[in-house]
Amino acid sequence: MTKIAKIFLVALFFTFAACNKDDESVGALAIIGDTSLDFEYGQTKEVHYTVKNIASFGDVTFPKGWSVTRQNGWYTITSPSPSNSEAELSGEVKLVAVSTKNITITRPIKVAVRIAEEITRPANSFIVSEPGVRYKFNARRRGNETVETLTNAAGATRVWSTSKTGITNVSYENGYIYFATAEGDTLQETNAVIAVTDSEKNVLWSWHIWATDFDPAAEPDVLAGQQVMSRNLGAFANSNVSAEEAWKSYGLYFQWGRKDPFIGPDAWDSTTGQMLYDASGNSVTHAFAVSSAEIGSIEYAVAHPNTFIAGAEPPYHWLSLYDGDLWDSSPGDANTTPKTLYDPCPAGWRVAPRDVFLPLATNPHFTTDPADFNIVGEYNYGWTFLIDGQEIFFPAAGRRSFSPSLATSARNYTNVVNDDNGSGSPVGFYWYSDATNSFAFRKDHIDVTLRMTTPIEQIARAGGFPVRCVVE
Repeated sequence: MTKIAKIFLVALFFTFAACNKDDESVGALAIIGDTSLDFEYGQTKEVHYTVKNIASFGDVTFPKGWSVTRQNGWYTITSPSPSNSEAELSGEVKLVAVSTKNITITRPIKVAVRIAEEITRPANSFIVSEPGVRYKFNARRRGNETVETLTNAAGATRVWSTSKTGITNVSYENGYIYFATAEGDTLQETNAVIAVTDSEKNVLWSWHIWATDFDPAAEPDVLAGQQVMSRNLGAFANSNVSAEEAWKSYGLYFQWGRKDPFIGPDAWDSTTGQMLYDASGNSVTHAFAVSSAEIGSIEYAVAHPNTFIAGAEPPYHWLSLYDGDLWDSSPGDANTTPKTLYDPCPAGWRVAPRDVFLPLATNPHFTTDPADFNIVGEYNYGWTFLIDGQEIFFPAAGRRSFSPSLATSARNYTNVVNDDNGSGSPVGFYWYSDATNSFAFRKDHIDVTLRMTTPIEQIARAGGFPVRCVVE
């Protein structure tokens, strides 16, 4: 290549870059929020934008049968009516602006008519299992309520997601939250939390979305005569064949009594949390706060689903005032009360009561004698229990720390707890619905009724532990 040709190509490159770069010198048209939108027939949505050094707006192009109008700060896009047989059901809306330097800027928005599949059974967690499907649910009902109590609902947002594209197109309209799973031949496994907000963007309630091809009703385990979900809530496996599979088996972590989950580590032995993404696809982390009279309340927890609340002092509860009814209003072994408002399990399931885990050991209290473990094989990323001929794996998924000294995104997760002699071993904790107990094990011991002296003085409820759900 000649020297003149090289100079020409370099000049051409910088000319092209300058014409396509949004900055104050050439002008900018920026879309706020999703640039891929799903609609019902005849549905209207607003697309907000910001501009810099824009002299005028050009003509908008859009698919046949659609309509687009511009206001001061947003565009209104309306999909075709179902009676319009000639309308195009998908395509691009192209927004056009001309900068003060006479540079044309185009911003495409993908639009499509997709009828939403309604999730009808109320819960705080919804399982979705099909790729490329638009869903909706009644956002005026809290948890497992059957009546509408959130009468001031006005908007919706994705609080966090483990994938940028796994759960998208979150919107609110006429009492319903809409969202979509990613397009593709296979489902993009994702955990996400989406929330309904009031007109001031305050969170009113939030829900866990579990995008997984796992069907809990198709393959339950059986413990103490009850059907138990065969993996942790939010997990994408239940296996110890490799470190990767063990990590995928951890699932999500819950503070006792709270409905909203928190993520775990980015690898099986890591102390760093997984990457999370907000509604705009930006990286986000969980917030942390220390319990107080204001912060340590269920009202604060509901309004701040992304905030992990550490205990201020022993016994390290996130609640400033004891309330043992958040997950079960009849503490003890019985599973006799209805599913509570704050139960994190999907429809048809609830947090396991204490009696479910008693068969895991012949000695129902703390024991270091392997003969008391109803196990098969050696310890391998957790224990595999043998109950009535079934092998049930519980990974040593660790916990999120309850202590304010560890309440940072970098150090909050651990799967090692120090033994009395100062050494460490991987640990597993699993919440019961009963606030006075949890099921716990390490490599060298098991305790199926981990508790202290009173309902208040027991294992710290600010700890983030996995949950195994049972059939209601």
